[in-house]
Amino acid sequence: MEFILEQQARLSVQQEKSAERHDREMAGIRNQLRRAVELSVREARSERRRRQEADARLEEADARQQEADVRQQEADVRLEAMIDRIGRKLEGLIDALRHGGNGAH
Repeated sequence: MEFILEQQARLSVQQEKSAERHDREMAGIRNQLRRAVELSVREARSERRRRQEADARLEEADARQQEADVRQQEADVRLEAMIDRIGRKLEGLIDALRHGGNGAH
């Protein structure tokens, strides 16, 4: 009987030590998980901020490109008008030269 009581006492101590070790391991795992979640959240926030900044830069670049496109279209219109005027003057000059309109005849 004494043997059984000693065995039960040893078993009880082993179970208590096992439970304490289990509690420590679980606490360590919880700490690791908490840290991993904190780092994950921090990285997600950082990534969102980087993307927002990149989006803002892209929008600014797009706005500048649109402004440049408008200026280029305006310059193209002015150039076409100049080419038309030069063409009309050249046609007038050619007609004048064909008909001897230089005033010498």
